[in-house]
Amino acid sequence: MHPTIHAIDWVIIGLYVVVALALGSWFSRKASSSVDSFFVGGRDLPWWIAGTSIVATTFAADTPLAVTGIVAAGGIAGNWIWWSWAIAHVVATFLFARMWRRSGVITDAEITELRYSGPWAAALRGFKAVYFGLFINCITMAWVIAAMVKISSAFFDWPPAAVIVVCVFVAVAYTILGGFRSVVATDLIQFVLGMAGAVALAWFALDAFGGMGAAPASPGEAGSGLLGALSQTLDGSERSLQDVLAFFPGIDHPQMPILFFAALMIAGWWRQAEGNGYVVQRLAACKDEGHAQAASLWFAVAHNALRPWPWFIVGLAALVVFPGLEDPELGYPMAMGHYLPPGLLGIVIASLLAAFMSTIDTHTNWGASYLVQDVYLRFLRPHAEPREAVLISRLAILLMAVLAGITALFVQNIASVWVFIINLGAGLGSVTAARWYWSRVTPQAEFAALGVTTVLAMGLLLFATPTLFGGPNPMFMVEVPSWAQILIIAGGSLASWVPVALFGPRNDPQVLRSFAARVRPGGPGWAAWRSSPADPLLPALLRVVAGLTVVYGALFGIGDLVLGRAPRGLGLLCLAAAGLAWILRSGQKSTAR
Repeated sequence: MHPTIHAIDWVIIGLYVVVALALGSWFSRKASSSVDSFFVGGRDLPWWIAGTSIVATTFAADTPLAVTGIVAAGGIAGNWIWWSWAIAHVVATFLFARMWRRSGVITDAEITELRYSGPWAAALRGFKAVYFGLFINCITMAWVIAAMVKISSAFFDWPPAAVIVVCVFVAVAYTILGGFRSVVATDLIQFVLGMAGAVALAWFALDAFGGMGAAPASPGEAGSGLLGALSQTLDGSERSLQDVLAFFPGIDHPQMPILFFAALMIAGWWRQAEGNGYVVQRLAACKDEGHAQAASLWFAVAHNALRPWPWFIVGLAALVVFPGLEDPELGYPMAMGHYLPPGLLGIVIASLLAAFMSTIDTHTNWGASYLVQDVYLRFLRPHAEPREAVLISRLAILLMAVLAGITALFVQNIASVWVFIINLGAGLGSVTAARWYWSRVTPQAEFAALGVTTVLAMGLLLFATPTLFGGPNPMFMVEVPSWAQILIIAGGSLASWVPVALFGPRNDPQVLRSFAARVRPGGPGWAAWRSSPADPLLPALLRVVAGLTVVYGALFGIGDLVLGRAPRGLGLLCLAAAGLAWILRSGQKSTAR
């Protein structure tokens, strides 16, 4: 039986949709002036707007559902499947963000013809535009759309196709109208609404249990609050309360054995290391390289440390109220209907709609930038008028929305798609990160990594994974554990591209000098081509260490406070604050020099 959606809930949902469409109309004139305006605005975003826009994009409707499913299957520690990406976010902040802004590109595919030259560089640019703009992008949007289908199934008797059409239509409509500016403006609203909805649901869930409470002091005693109820629910099962609440996986973790955890920490974050896709789009739209770096840091902290704990609270509550769900990811929308009163339910539904739209609008706008900037204007119509290019951009947005909607019909489990993307990233990330700091990397080396990675990832998905994105896999032959898949793909990629870079064709010296002068990469890998001072590498690496202290210190410090471990929580938050203070102080010294 579905929870009742009252008139006030519908009014709130409808009001949000109207505001989003109005913003698209408001920015439509500016968006139509040029491709640059349509995809990166006026390149004048301050750090807090650009960073918040990235955070809003990563807060999709799928995220709280996937987190709820992960908590149900593997406890809080199971979330290392995406917590490991915080390493990449911090690395991108201090080793790559400033260089992306200096490059002046619109897309990350465009960098290939600044870094390399000749037919191989052009071919690589076009191939990556299609590969990431259609293949990877549509898979990403598909799991977001699949999450919206699950949310709707908890509240409405609508067929999945209808949900896909309605939700995607609204998000695409204002994106087509207003371009990048409308995306960023709605992202700010969506972030506030999404966080408010998540906190409100966690608050009402805790209130229903009388607070977080405490676990039983000894066997046979009764606990209190949510922790006491959770302990009672787990009594007699294979898992203990300590297992569910642990921040790090144990040796026999059901979802993340120690080898999988090690593989994630070693190679699971590589694809995100340089910053890519929509992150690069936001960095390119910042006022300057300082704002780009600050935007990336704000995203790393907000995404990984500030946002997750309301979802974890709801995930723990769902374990108590809805034990044994066939699809644990449905625990989140079911908790919404269970705990929230009229009016507030509408706000939280609108917040998930906002989360969904903030991802779809970004991925359609960013994906269209590949097809237009790196394919249409580069190869098909280099001298197209601005109005023609903007029209093609809008048509490209429609194309990707349709393809993503079709792909979503085949996605049943969101977390399983995350694993596939991690596998791909383990192979693709090493070469793209290395090209910024090692001049020997060539387009042929990148092609080698792309080819080997794609073949290995698809082969392991189709023949060595028991399920296909959560559904039946008729081609399954023999199971290869997730940790082994990551290491196989990462190792296979390195074994393919490193020899090509060392012994294959060389880059044009003039292009290397031009790239070094424009982007100013640090480190010894560009010493022979550098004609102007670069960012020193050692201070940047020290900031990476400090940044990881900030992110993980804040993440686990907040968690300890939430779970009633105040002394340790306050200590970790003080450590995070000290790391942030050092970063800000060292950054000021660097600017002064």
